[in-house]
Amino acid sequence: FVKADERWATDIRDIRDALSPDMRFVQASGLDLASAVPRRHFGTVFMSNYLEHLDSGDAVIEQLRVAATLLRPSGRVVILQPNIRLVGPRYWDFIDHRVPLTESSLLEAAELAGLRTVELITRFLPYSTKGRLPSHPLLVRAYLATRPAWWLLGRQTLYVGAID
Repeated sequence: FVKADERWATDIRDIRDALSPDMRFVQASGLDLASAVPRRHFGTVFMSNYLEHLDSGDAVIEQLRVAATLLRPSGRVVILQPNIRLVGPRYWDFIDHRVPLTESSLLEAAELAGLRTVELITRFLPYSTKGRLPSHPLLVRAYLATRPAWWLLGRQTLYVGAID
């Protein structure tokens, strides 16, 4: 659960029925958000398992530029992203994965988009929550509190960036 004065969600599909009533929903492509939501308004822009679905590396850079325009001063872009270097061929098990990203290419794209890196954790979360491991909230908290487990199981990279 995210605590904030305002919470917004976006998707190209209409997912408003799956959201809590206090969440504002905007149906739009991520690349179109600069004209669909207020600019320089958000403290945090969060993307999870999204960038690999874009059409190209150039589209990834453009998406990060769009995210930067949405941030107010001192805002952060937080990205949770599968890392092809850690996942290997399973990365391509999803027909709509198009852009292979590692921690290095994610960092490069963010810098080209004008973001300053605040934090980069190469091995953060497991690749999927649909695997053998249980996902009870108490176990998730225990995992997040045990950094050595990240090294063993982490296949997704966490990136935090800011605008200057």
